[in-house]
Amino acid sequence: YTRIFSVLLMDTHEELKVWLRAYINAKSQTGLDVLDTQYDSGGFDVYVKLKDKEQFFLIKSNFDIKSIEKAIPFDKPTYLVVPNRHEVLGEVLSHWDTLVGYPKLCILFVNPGAPYERKWQLYPATHDRLIGRKNLKSALLSLFSQVPEYINK
Repeated sequence: YTRIFSVLLMDTHEELKVWLRAYINAKSQTGLDVLDTQYDSGGFDVYVKLKDKEQFFLIKSNFDIKSIEKAIPFDKPTYLVVPNRHEVLGEVLSHWDTLVGYPKLCILFVNPGAPYERKWQLYPATHDRLIGRKNLKSALLSLFSQVPEYINK
């Protein structure tokens, strides 16, 4: 009961952080060559050193493009972890031109409490080339609908 109660008291940022730790642990147990994992390091929520690359994770419970632009490095594989909410998807679409400019950015839309699929991922630069602007909104809404919307507590 204590675990359930503590989860109920978590804010969105903390809930996403707990999910991200479990996600990274699961990835490392499936054969991914994780050499080092650091939490709250160098302005990132999580830093992962793999055998052949690095990954940087930022958790943003609210989508604020100015803070995101300041935090995302242009040349490093960066994962932006956000709640799977309609308003976040709307902000992503509103700032699409900016996000496409980060070729190594991946946005993980997450609902840690979902009973089945808990995330979907979006690579703005790649999706822009593959989907094109004409079908962008409908394509992203289709991806969005694969994971239940994250509801504020």
